[in-house]
Amino acid sequence: MIYTNWQTGYPESGTGYPDNTTGYCIQMNSEDKLRGKWSDISCEKKNLVVCQKLQTWSNLNIQNVLLNISRNPVPIGFIYVQLSGQPEPKAIWPQIEWKDITIDYAGLFFRAEGGNSSKFGDVQGENSPRIIEVYASYGDKRKQDHSKITPGGLSEAIYSGSDSGRDIILTFLASDGEVRPRNQAIRIWKRII
Repeated sequence: MIYTNWQTGYPESGTGYPDNTTGYCIQMNSEDKLRGKWSDISCEKKNLVVCQKLQTWSNLNIQNVLLNISRNPVPIGFIYVQLSGQPEPKAIWPQIEWKDITIDYAGLFFRAEGGNSSKFGDVQGENSPRIIEVYASYGDKRKQDHSKITPGGLSEAIYSGSDSGRDIILTFLASDGEVRPRNQAIRIWKRII
Protein backbone atom coordinates (compact mmCIF):
# COMPACT_ATOMS: atom_id res chain seq x y z
CA MET A 1 0.00 0.00 0.00
CA ILE A 2 1.26 3.48 -0.79
CA TYR A 3 -0.97 5.31 1.76
CA THR A 4 -1.04 4.32 5.41
CA ASN A 5 -2.39 6.17 8.42
CA TRP A 6 -1.79 3.76 11.26
CA GLN A 7 -2.77 4.50 14.83
CA THR A 8 0.25 4.48 17.18
CA GLY A 9 1.12 0.88 18.13
CA TYR A 10 -0.53 -0.62 15.05
CA PRO A 11 -0.36 -2.86 13.14
CA GLU A 12 0.26 -5.29 15.98
CA SER A 13 2.60 -7.46 13.93
CA GLY A 14 5.25 -4.72 14.16
CA THR A 15 6.03 -5.01 10.44
CA GLY A 16 4.17 -1.90 9.39
CA TYR A 17 1.54 -4.06 7.72
CA PRO A 18 -1.27 -6.13 9.22
CA ASP A 19 -0.45 -9.78 9.69
CA ASN A 20 -3.03 -11.37 7.41
CA THR A 21 -1.83 -14.85 8.35
CA THR A 22 -3.49 -14.48 11.77
CA GLY A 23 -6.89 -13.28 10.41
CA TYR A 24 -6.61 -9.54 10.94
CA CYS A 25 -8.46 -6.88 9.00
CA ILE A 26 -8.21 -3.07 9.03
CA GLN A 27 -10.67 -0.64 10.59
CA MET A 28 -10.73 3.15 10.59
CA ASN A 29 -11.31 4.70 14.01
CA SER A 30 -14.14 7.18 14.59
CA GLU A 31 -13.23 8.51 18.07
CA ASP A 32 -12.38 12.22 18.05
CA LYS A 33 -8.65 11.88 18.94
CA LEU A 34 -8.09 8.92 16.62
CA ARG A 35 -10.53 9.80 13.84
CA GLY A 36 -9.28 8.52 10.49
CA LYS A 37 -6.43 6.45 12.00
CA TRP A 38 -6.18 2.78 11.06
CA SER A 39 -5.80 -0.19 13.35
CA ASP A 40 -5.78 -3.87 12.65
CA ILE A 41 -8.54 -5.94 14.17
CA SER A 42 -9.78 -9.51 14.05
CA CYS A 43 -11.76 -10.20 10.88
CA GLU A 44 -14.32 -12.06 13.02
CA LYS A 45 -15.34 -8.90 14.92
CA LYS A 46 -18.77 -7.63 13.84
CA ASN A 47 -18.89 -3.83 13.78
CA LEU A 48 -22.10 -1.87 13.40
CA VAL A 49 -21.85 1.14 11.11
CA VAL A 50 -23.87 4.33 11.22
CA CYS A 51 -23.19 7.02 8.64
CA GLN A 52 -24.23 10.63 8.86
CA LYS A 53 -24.08 13.21 6.13
CA LEU A 54 -23.22 16.62 7.45
CA GLN A 55 -25.76 19.36 6.79
CA THR A 56 -24.43 21.48 3.95
CA TRP A 57 -27.36 23.90 3.75
CA SER A 58 -27.23 27.09 5.71
CA ASN A 59 -30.17 28.28 7.74
CA LEU A 60 -30.78 30.89 5.02
CA ASN A 61 -31.04 28.15 2.34
CA ILE A 62 -33.51 26.18 4.45
CA GLN A 63 -35.54 29.34 5.12
CA ASN A 64 -35.69 30.18 1.40
CA VAL A 65 -36.88 26.67 0.50
CA LEU A 66 -39.62 26.77 3.13
CA LEU A 67 -40.75 30.24 2.01
CA ASN A 68 -40.85 29.07 -1.61
CA ILE A 69 -43.01 26.08 -0.60
CA SER A 70 -45.40 28.37 1.27
CA ARG A 71 -45.69 30.62 -1.80
CA ASN A 72 -46.18 27.66 -4.16
CA PRO A 73 -48.12 25.04 -2.18
CA VAL A 74 -49.34 23.17 -5.26
CA PRO A 75 -47.31 22.08 -8.30
CA ILE A 76 -47.88 23.38 -11.82
CA GLY A 77 -50.48 21.14 -13.49
CA PHE A 78 -52.31 20.50 -10.19
CA ILE A 79 -56.05 19.84 -10.73
CA TYR A 80 -58.54 21.35 -8.28
CA VAL A 81 -62.14 20.11 -8.34
CA GLN A 82 -64.55 22.72 -7.03
CA LEU A 83 -67.77 21.34 -5.63
CA SER A 84 -70.85 23.42 -4.95
CA GLY A 85 -70.37 25.60 -1.89
CA GLN A 86 -66.57 25.51 -2.08
CA PRO A 87 -64.41 28.52 -2.94
CA GLU A 88 -62.60 28.91 -6.24
CA PRO A 89 -58.90 27.99 -6.00
CA LYS A 90 -57.78 31.61 -6.49
CA ALA A 91 -59.60 32.45 -3.25
CA ILE A 92 -57.52 29.81 -1.44
CA TRP A 93 -54.22 30.41 -3.28
CA PRO A 94 -54.41 34.01 -4.57
CA GLN A 95 -50.74 34.14 -5.62
CA ILE A 96 -51.20 31.27 -8.13
CA GLU A 97 -52.70 31.54 -11.63
CA TRP A 98 -55.55 29.11 -12.41
CA LYS A 99 -57.36 28.21 -15.62
CA ASP A 100 -60.97 26.96 -15.68
CA ILE A 101 -60.81 23.71 -17.71
CA THR A 102 -64.37 22.57 -16.92
CA ILE A 103 -65.38 22.70 -20.60
CA ASP A 104 -62.84 19.93 -21.35
CA TYR A 105 -64.90 17.57 -19.18
CA ALA A 106 -68.42 18.90 -19.76
CA GLY A 107 -71.07 16.22 -20.24
CA LEU A 108 -69.00 13.42 -18.74
CA PHE A 109 -70.07 11.35 -15.77
CA PHE A 110 -67.13 10.28 -13.59
CA ARG A 111 -66.96 6.90 -11.92
CA ALA A 112 -64.35 4.91 -10.04
CA GLU A 113 -62.31 2.43 -12.03
CA GLY A 114 -63.14 -1.26 -11.48
CA GLY A 115 -66.25 -3.39 -11.36
CA ASN A 116 -68.45 -2.73 -14.40
CA SER A 117 -66.61 0.52 -15.22
CA SER A 118 -64.66 0.95 -18.42
CA LYS A 119 -60.89 0.94 -18.04
CA PHE A 120 -59.11 4.08 -16.83
CA GLY A 121 -59.30 6.93 -19.34
CA ASP A 122 -62.11 5.43 -21.46
CA VAL A 123 -65.54 7.07 -21.66
CA GLN A 124 -68.27 4.83 -20.27
CA GLY A 125 -71.03 4.25 -22.83
CA GLU A 126 -74.58 5.17 -22.00
CA ASN A 127 -76.51 2.29 -20.51
CA SER A 128 -79.55 3.44 -18.61
CA PRO A 129 -82.85 1.54 -18.66
CA ARG A 130 -85.45 2.68 -21.18
CA ILE A 131 -88.98 1.62 -21.96
CA ILE A 132 -88.57 -0.38 -25.14
CA GLU A 133 -92.07 -1.83 -25.60
CA VAL A 134 -95.59 -1.10 -24.42
CA TYR A 135 -98.19 -3.89 -24.44
CA ALA A 136 -101.91 -3.00 -24.45
CA SER A 137 -104.54 -5.55 -23.62
CA TYR A 138 -108.10 -5.77 -22.36
CA GLY A 139 -108.73 -7.00 -18.87
CA ASP A 140 -110.13 -6.21 -15.46
CA LYS A 141 -109.74 -2.71 -14.08
CA ARG A 142 -106.99 -2.43 -11.50
CA LYS A 143 -107.35 -0.27 -8.44
CA GLN A 144 -103.74 0.91 -8.70
CA ASP A 145 -102.76 3.72 -11.00
CA HIS A 146 -98.99 3.34 -10.84
CA SER A 147 -96.54 0.49 -11.30
CA LYS A 148 -92.94 -0.40 -10.67
CA ILE A 149 -90.82 -0.86 -13.79
CA THR A 150 -87.77 -3.10 -13.29
CA PRO A 151 -84.82 -2.91 -15.71
CA GLY A 152 -84.79 -5.97 -17.96
CA GLY A 153 -88.36 -6.97 -17.12
CA LEU A 154 -92.07 -6.30 -17.50
CA SER A 155 -93.94 -3.84 -15.30
CA GLU A 156 -97.06 -4.72 -13.42
CA ALA A 157 -100.31 -4.15 -15.37
CA ILE A 158 -101.53 -0.57 -15.32
CA TYR A 159 -105.12 0.50 -15.97
CA SER A 160 -105.19 3.26 -18.58
CA GLY A 161 -108.88 3.79 -19.33
CA SER A 162 -111.70 2.02 -21.10
CA ASP A 163 -112.83 1.48 -24.67
CA SER A 164 -116.40 0.39 -25.44
CA GLY A 165 -116.87 -0.75 -21.86
CA ARG A 166 -113.67 -2.77 -21.76
CA ASP A 167 -110.74 -1.84 -19.47
CA ILE A 168 -107.45 -1.14 -21.26
CA ILE A 169 -104.41 -2.51 -19.43
CA LEU A 170 -100.84 -1.47 -20.29
CA THR A 171 -97.64 -3.35 -19.49
CA PHE A 172 -94.18 -1.85 -20.11
CA LEU A 173 -90.98 -3.70 -21.03
CA ALA A 174 -87.81 -1.96 -19.87
CA SER A 175 -84.33 -2.55 -21.23
CA ASP A 176 -81.62 -3.89 -18.96
CA GLY A 177 -79.19 -1.23 -17.83
CA GLU A 178 -77.58 0.78 -15.15
CA VAL A 179 -79.50 3.45 -13.29
CA ARG A 180 -77.40 6.59 -13.02
CA PRO A 181 -77.53 8.50 -9.73
CA ARG A 182 -78.52 12.12 -9.47
CA ASN A 183 -75.53 14.35 -9.99
CA GLN A 184 -74.45 17.94 -9.69
CA ALA A 185 -72.24 20.08 -11.91
CA ILE A 186 -68.71 20.83 -10.73
CA ARG A 187 -65.89 23.10 -11.89
CA ILE A 188 -62.42 21.83 -12.71
CA TRP A 189 -59.37 24.11 -12.42
CA LYS A 190 -55.73 23.62 -13.38
CA ARG A 191 -52.70 25.50 -12.09
CA ILE A 192 -50.92 26.93 -15.14
CA ILE A 193 -48.19 29.21 -13.69
